[in-house]
Parts: sequence; C-alpha cells; structure tokens
Amino acid sequence: MSMYEWMLPMEAAPPQDADTLLALRTRERLRSDPVTKRARLRVSACAGVVVLRGKVPDRAVLAAASRIAVETPGARDVSNQVRFPRDAWPEVDGG
Repeated sequence: MSMYEWMLPMEAAPPQDADTLLALRTRERLRSDPVTKRARLRVSACAGVVVLRGKVPDRAVLAAASRIAVETPGARDVSNQVRFPRDAWPEVDGG
C-alpha cells in the first residue's frame, strides 16, 4: 500500500438521484405494459414529476401511459407532452 492510497476516492457506482430512478422505473413499466410497449415515448423526471414526451397512435395509449406514470412509486404528478395524430380526437362542432 502506498503512503497516500487512503486518500484516493473509493471505487463506487455513480449515485443515482430519486428523479433518475423514477424515470427508469416508469420507463420499465411502460415497456412491460402490453398497451404502451410499442409507443415511442421518452421519459424523464424532475422533482417527482414524470415528464412524458414522444408520439402515441391513439387516446388509449395516451391514457395508459399517463396512468402508468402517475401510479409509479415516487411519482407526484405527470407532465404529459405526448403528441398524437389529429384523427385520434373527434372533431368538435362549434355550431
């Protein structure tokens, strides 16, 4: 042992904060769900708020992704920034 070896930092895995872990858990849950597993979603988290971005084919996938995200342990809320085709929503008649 060298004289100054005790001063070297310990080899350890990089720390992961709560938001990183929340995003990872949410992403895993979305990928394992039969409704959302093929959706093209990016997941991040900030202060316990899960942020969903990307594209989904229809309202059912959007609803499932939102539900899964908010039910993930540690999630306080969901910021849904997901895009979908225009024909996924019915036309609203203003008349």
